[in-house]
Amino acid sequence: MKYFLTTARTLLSAGLLIAAILPVQGQVNKMPAYPLITHNTYFSIWSNTDQLNGSVTHHWTGKDQSLLGILRVDKQFYRFMGEASPTFKTLLAAGDEGGYTTKYKMEENPGADWAKPAFDDAGWQTGEGPFGDQRAKTGTSWTGKDIWIRRKFNLTELPQGRLMLKLYHDDDAEVFFNGQRVSRQRGSNGDYEMIVLSEEAKGRLQVGENLLALHCRNTGGGSWIDAGLSEEIPSHTQTGVTPAEQTSVNVSATQTTYGFHCGPVDLEVCFTSPLILSDLDLLSMPVSYITYKVKSNDGVQHEV
Repeated sequence: MKYFLTTARTLLSAGLLIAAILPVQGQVNKMPAYPLITHNTYFSIWSNTDQLNGSVTHHWTGKDQSLLGILRVDKQFYRFMGEASPTFKTLLAAGDEGGYTTKYKMEENPGADWAKPAFDDAGWQTGEGPFGDQRAKTGTSWTGKDIWIRRKFNLTELPQGRLMLKLYHDDDAEVFFNGQRVSRQRGSNGDYEMIVLSEEAKGRLQVGENLLALHCRNTGGGSWIDAGLSEEIPSHTQTGVTPAEQTSVNVSATQTTYGFHCGPVDLEVCFTSPLILSDLDLLSMPVSYITYKVKSNDGVQHEV
């Protein structure tokens, strides 16, 4: 045992010594999200994927704040930043798109079959959505613990694209199509969010009358529940545009720098938010910079 403790102390000391002599790294190349424009809370755009052209760029809250970067080399187009924002066709409007009237019940559990189309909701109240606290400009006030909602709607045809649940919940939410649960979300998401539903969930819908049923439990703080359905419409705006090959990314205190292969040309893109605390004039300017460098990688001149 004495030998083990001595060895452990020796290894710990050696580890501390190695850590002390290792150089401090001023840059990183792997992050949960990458800062592009980060001047302040409101003027803030991030890439949420390791590849800059792997997704739409976002505000730090998750809202789309789309930056799209395309480089033309000779007659070929390369997309190095962002993606085209998706477009949606509304199948069932949520409360932010206009009011709707539906059946609801608060606090008292309605029983096991409440989400099924054949359930008798004649004794339920009728109200206008959305349902929640003082954040609602229109709708029905709900500040209790539980609410159950049954909303009937009709479809003349089934969606062909991806089915999206447009959901704003505070807190835990369950969503049902025609008696089958298709989504369960924990906590509060703070705003409307597009959630991709599975093909199995989409298969629960039918031509004619359908039932969207919601249960929300308020676990503390604010209360809110609202939902709608949309179909994602495929975009053809990027036809003929090739994704650039990302070769590097480095993040430092004030800059995020990417490298790309765009066919016969190499591209460097640098995002700079000059938040220098010792320069108050510069710090107070609501300005961020995007700079570009290109060079041929095949020794031939190109039109860029």
